[in-house]
Amino acid sequence: MSPRLNRLVAFYETMTPASVGEIARLYRTDARFRDPFNDVCGVEAIQRIFIDLFARTDGARFVVLEDYENGLRAALLWRLEFRFRQGGEGLEIEGMSRIRFDRDGRVALHHDHWDATGQLLSRLPMLAWPIGWLRRRLAA
Repeated sequence: MSPRLNRLVAFYETMTPASVGEIARLYRTDARFRDPFNDVCGVEAIQRIFIDLFARTDGARFVVLEDYENGLRAALLWRLEFRFRQGGEGLEIEGMSRIRFDRDGRVALHHDHWDATGQLLSRLPMLAWPIGWLRRRLAA
């Protein structure tokens, strides 16, 4: 693992509300971040996503399961563990991040891929039944 990827993995695995500001050290000023709910550009917008994550959850932490790297491109397989602030069971989301670094070793693109419907929305009481019904209707 390259030093730049090692720094990024260490950041995510130890990220806390107090350390979210470190994104500015690891990401380009104009970096793009995409996930199932967000598509933003700029360090401040990216920081807001993680500030919001910590505001809405307790004990949120990322565990990187695997990493791949090829030149300026990398991929991380990860698990996010958390509990919503209003209570309930602990949840886990597994996903993959596609990363593109610039020549200075800063993140230029961070694109998260994960199943928002199956891993998150289907666990919300008001959405569980309609999502389950739709899945059954669409299943082969």
